[in-house]
Amino acid sequence: MPKTRAETLCAIFGAPNELLEMETYQDKTKNLEMEIESVKKGANKYKDELQQYTRLNSLRVFNIPEKPGECTDNVIITLCKEKLGVDISVADIDCSHRLPAREPNLKPIIVRFVSRNVKKLVYSKNKLLKGSHIVIKEDLTKERIQLLKQASVKYGSKTFKDQISNYISRAYQNLRKIFPHRSSLHIETKKRLCEAFVLSQFNYGVPVYRAALDNVTSGRIQKVQNSCLRYVYWIRKYDHVSHNLVDSG
Repeated sequence: MPKTRAETLCAIFGAPNELLEMETYQDKTKNLEMEIESVKKGANKYKDELQQYTRLNSLRVFNIPEKPGECTDNVIITLCKEKLGVDISVADIDCSHRLPAREPNLKPIIVRFVSRNVKKLVYSKNKLLKGSHIVIKEDLTKERIQLLKQASVKYGSKTFKDQISNYISRAYQNLRKIFPHRSSLHIETKKRLCEAFVLSQFNYGVPVYRAALDNVTSGRIQKVQNSCLRYVYWIRKYDHVSHNLVDSG
């Protein structure tokens, strides 16, 4: 029985073998193109992850007017002390400089800290800048910036962080609803309840917003996951949950 389209045509119309060979080459070409495309996607993903890894200690600061002869290290140190209440020194900064921008007097500053902990501390105080024109953002790759823009458009008028905060809030609300019944439920049942009513809050839109999450927001989501583990396995508040990660799947 003929299997391919070319074999079917040959069987019906008595088409020459050249047609069969041509169809075979076309199929092989399509398969090769699909393999090449798959390799490209994998390479691009690896490249993006590698680029983002090199930016883990970096932040971008916007809307600070540029002054003649300024030292951007000192600008960042002053910002941290006066606006964020974080006392850092030149020793905490690996390097910093202005980036090209359309408005020459408002070029953003990119700063790379020596320690990731210092960077996290500075970024965690970002809320203190609310009401001012100064904005601090994660140093994301171009691809992740595009993903962040897509997420912002998808979530409407609310900011991306506000939407994630709503997800986290709803997750905790649902966890509190099922928490009183944990003593009468089997472990597998509690797992399914967490997946259905708590962790499901983060499943929608994961391909869009996962790459754009900063460390602070990722940490908040991790706390929700840890709370689920405590609920399922009766882990006390200050005990570690890592030994239950494998069991939870």
